[in-house]
Amino acid sequence: MFQKHWFVKFLKFFRIIDIEKKPISEREYYSILIKVKFDVYFLGLLYWVLNIMSVVSVFVLSVLATIFLAGTVKYNNGENPFTSYLNENRSSNYILLTAFINTIITFVSGTLSFFVINAKYVNSKDQYQKLELEKMLFDSNIDVYKNKDQKEKEYILYKRSIQIINYNRYRKDTLISMVKVDKKPEVKTKESKTNDSEK
Repeated sequence: MFQKHWFVKFLKFFRIIDIEKKPISEREYYSILIKVKFDVYFLGLLYWVLNIMSVVSVFVLSVLATIFLAGTVKYNNGENPFTSYLNENRSSNYILLTAFINTIITFVSGTLSFFVINAKYVNSKDQYQKLELEKMLFDSNIDVYKNKDQKEKEYILYKRSIQIINYNRYRKDTLISMVKVDKKPEVKTKESKTNDSEK
C-alpha cells in the first residue's frame, strides 16, 4: 500500500531518499514515515490557507461595508465623492448579499479549519513524532528491541509502525521476506520407532 503512494515514488525518482538500499522492514518504515510526513505538511498548509481565507473574507467584507456606508452620506452642497457602484440604483441589497456570502465562506472555512483539518493535522504530527521515536529505539537496541536478533527487530519495527498509524493490515510480501519459518526436524518417540520396526 505505502510503497505505491505517489509521494514515495516521487522521492524515489528524484533520489531524495534511496529507500531501495534499506532492509525491507526499514523500507516499509520509511514509506510509512514519508506518507505521514506528507500528510503533516499538506494538512498544515491547508489549515493555514483556510485560516487566511477566513481573515481575508472578513477584511474584504469590512472594506465593502465601509465603502458602502461612506457612499450613503448625503451632502447639502454637492455630490458625495465616495459614492460607488455599491450605492447606485439603491443597491443596498447587493451589499447585504455580499455580507451573507462572506459570512457563509468564513463560517465554512473556519469550521473546516478548526474542527476538522486541525484535528487531522495534530493527529498526523503526533504519528510522525512517534514513528521517529520508534526508529530511535530500533537503532539504539533499547526497550522492546533489546536482546533481539535483527530479523525479529525488523518485524517489531514494522508491526509497531503499522500500529502507530492505526493501519490494521500487513503487506504479505513484507511479512514473507521478514519472517523466516524454520521447520524443526521431527523427533521420533519410542512408540513410533517400535511401529516402524514392526512394519
